Amino acid sequence: KKITSKPLKKWYGKIRDIERKIEEKELKELLAKEDFKEIRNQIPRKVKTLCFLIPNMNAYAGGHTSVLRLGTAAANHGYEVIYATYGGQDKKSMEENARQNLYSYKGRFCEKKDIFSLSADVVIATNWKSAYMAKQIAGYKMYFIQDYEPYFYSYGDYYLLARETYQFQFHMVSLGQWNQKIIARETGSMVKDVIDFPYEQSEYSFQNREFESYSMKKELTFCVYLKEESKRLPLILSHLLRNLQQEFQRHGKKLKLLYFGLEPYVQLETGVNLGKLGKKQLLELYQTSDFGLVASVTNISLVPYEMAAAGLPLIEWKEGSFSAFFPEEAAILTGFDAVKLYEKIDCFCRNPKELYRMQERALHYLKGYSWAETGRQFCSILKNLETQGEVERRDGRETKKDV
Repeated sequence: KKITSKPLKKWYGKIRDIERKIEEKELKELLAKEDFKEIRNQIPRKVKTLCFLIPNMNAYAGGHTSVLRLGTAAANHGYEVIYATYGGQDKKSMEENARQNLYSYKGRFCEKKDIFSLSADVVIATNWKSAYMAKQIAGYKMYFIQDYEPYFYSYGDYYLLARETYQFQFHMVSLGQWNQKIIARETGSMVKDVIDFPYEQSEYSFQNREFESYSMKKELTFCVYLKEESKRLPLILSHLLRNLQQEFQRHGKKLKLLYFGLEPYVQLETGVNLGKLGKKQLLELYQTSDFGLVASVTNISLVPYEMAAAGLPLIEWKEGSFSAFFPEEAAILTGFDAVKLYEKIDCFCRNPKELYRMQERALHYLKGYSWAETGRQFCSILKNLETQGEVERRDGRETKKDV
């Protein structure tokens, strides 16, 4: 039965209220033993066991999948890997969702009730909240940084608490250089190591396209990555695309919008909500669309990598982080103005050689990037950690108390 908009909004509002209360309760638990004092991050003699601290393991979540890929790479190099949740998710659900994200993952899951009985040589925070939990668990502290998370919030409690984690004296490892640059600029802290921001080449195969046909099409199909997170600009993109559809109509054309990344119950004004998609569904969507649109406002998403690998021409946000990774000419860069965006799209469609050049630039950038290489870089950091510890002990910097 079709749900009218008024009850849907009321129901959705209640869900958001419950989520906020759960989040506040969770944060109070994390801060219960926090004194904001600096830690002494003692390098272990040997690194055998790694513990990744995660909020939960959600299906179809790019960030969680990245954690699984690093953990699996470490397991393949002989490390024992644990994924421990400080949320309320049970082990079975985490395992099922992990298989959805990365079927061949390696490592074991640990529920919240068992988290303080863990024994690990290295404890790895994977977001700002888990950094507070990591301080309460024995082991060398690392911080796998996938984004600059203070930007997710208005200036206040959450913003300041997130920013403070970069002052914890953890060994920070950034996914890509953008985080390193922003953390240095905003906090003065230095990220120790950077690993490449990759994609999985085997999952997103290239699709040949006949860009010559674009100038004759009366309808173009955009696949749009949209999430209810401010870093993905849900309000601005919705406004921009509504105006863009009208601009297409003004020129006697149609714009078909296929959204993915949202919960399936979210209703949209301007297109079809496909919900959260698996890898095979995403590849099919990329291969059958004419353009792909993503707003990478903070650290870049995996989605532009996947779209580009499939040969899909990209539209990205001009003021975001895309240009810190790809050459600017590898995408159509847009701002708020729908008329200017239409003119750019129309110009490219009438000049197929420019579309081929844009596609070639994106593909050229992707060469050499893979999760296999990024996993190797991460394991090299772990290996160097042992070497660094040996040097410090040989130089006599380790006291009897530390031993």
